[in-house]
Amino acid sequence: MNQRPAQNQNAGAISVWRWIVLIGVPVGWLLIWLMGSEIISGESVFGICGFRQKHDLPCPFCGMTTSAKFFLDGNLLGSLKAQPAGFIFCIFSIVVWIESAILLIPAVRLKRSFFVKWKLRVLLLSALLIILLSWGWKIYYETYFYD
Repeated sequence: MNQRPAQNQNAGAISVWRWIVLIGVPVGWLLIWLMGSEIISGESVFGICGFRQKHDLPCPFCGMTTSAKFFLDGNLLGSLKAQPAGFIFCIFSIVVWIESAILLIPAVRLKRSFFVKWKLRVLLLSALLIILLSWGWKIYYETYFYD
């Protein structure tokens, strides 16, 4: 009877993911800052947007880097205008990073993540809805304000 409770069996794997988030989010933000500052080219990382070339419309992710760069610069309205989904995902990444940092503290290590309480399906459907609505905004905004 050397079985550990189910809660403790996954604790090591969950802790590894929290460390990955804790390190990965700032690295992602650094890359976005480097691309936004034109120290490295976004096209060299992601390539030229084939969707825009073929359809002459912004793709669902067009403006994400610009939105994140505005967010990093403190221009929250500019971030929201550039790509609403980018603005929301910036806030989400900060919340996830803070939660990962807190849950790595030994006293709260075994607590469940806020996001685990939500069903993965709800989070994915919410993200899809945010991306689709933001894509509609980008098409509207570029059609009426840039032409």
